[in-house]
Amino acid sequence: MSSKEARDDTQPDRQRYQCKSCYTRFDDLTDTILVRHHQPLGVWIICLYLMGLNLSNLQIAQELDLNKDDIQQMTSQLRSGIVQRSARSSFR
Repeated sequence: MSSKEARDDTQPDRQRYQCKSCYTRFDDLTDTILVRHHQPLGVWIICLYLMGLNLSNLQIAQELDLNKDDIQQMTSQLRSGIVQRSARSSFR
């Protein structure tokens, strides 16, 4: 069981929570492939959408007005996370 704690200081769209049992704090992205990244969730979703359109990393970087190295890291993270999740669920 958890309770809402507050909004994230750097990303107000993210909600922070605290477990009532162990008092551990967590947010909407805890235990996801998006944890510890500085881009807002909306940017990740648009990036994933553009990946689905088969755009190159350079094209995605231009569309999102971001550095191509940041996009390279984001797309690699998304691809590896998707592969890991699908591999885990295929064995269940």
